[in-house]
Amino acid sequence: MGVEFFETTAHGGARPSHAEWQGRQFHRGGAVDYMGKHYPDFEAATGYGTGAGLCGWNCRHTYYPFIPGVSERLYTDEWLEEQNARENTPRRFRGKEYTTYEATQKQRQMETAMRARREQVQLLRAGGADKEDITIAQCKYQAQLEQYRSFSKAMGLEEQTERIYTGRTPGRISPSPQVYAQWQAEQAAKAANRAKERAEKQRRAAQDAAQKGAST
Repeated sequence: MGVEFFETTAHGGARPSHAEWQGRQFHRGGAVDYMGKHYPDFEAATGYGTGAGLCGWNCRHTYYPFIPGVSERLYTDEWLEEQNARENTPRRFRGKEYTTYEATQKQRQMETAMRARREQVQLLRAGGADKEDITIAQCKYQAQLEQYRSFSKAMGLEEQTERIYTGRTPGRISPSPQVYAQWQAEQAAKAANRAKERAEKQRRAAQDAAQKGAST
């Protein structure tokens, strides 16, 4: 078609290096000034043709022809700046802050961990493992799932459960509500005991230090 100018798409949660060029216009064949606007070089700006660039590893961006003076921009500079500012403002979850991109990466990690836990439950069942071991694995999976849902809500992200429920692990994995509630109570009791033991150790250490100080 002889088109030399292109516009890239934009999406939420873009990696920082891609957020720099998403939703903008470029000239393929070298940077040019045309009709009062500067168009950076397409390949140089976006990294097109490399694994880390546009259409590379795990990239969800694409591009399409843009005809200066005829085509209308899909995204304005103001919208892109507001989008980047909003996504670079961290949100807090359980004492840690995440930008939108960091939150999406955390989501992927959590999804990977849940897929592995689902496979563990299936393997334990297939191998005739002890029922208690299977139940513990099921409960740990349910705890991961609940954390995933809470994290996604806190970060304002959609849950991508299709990344969790794959054809490799069909069937129900979660325990019954009653079994899970009992496991949670047991875990809370264990955590309380550990906290009590730590507090007692700290008290004894402080007492010993005070006694040594008094003796000197």
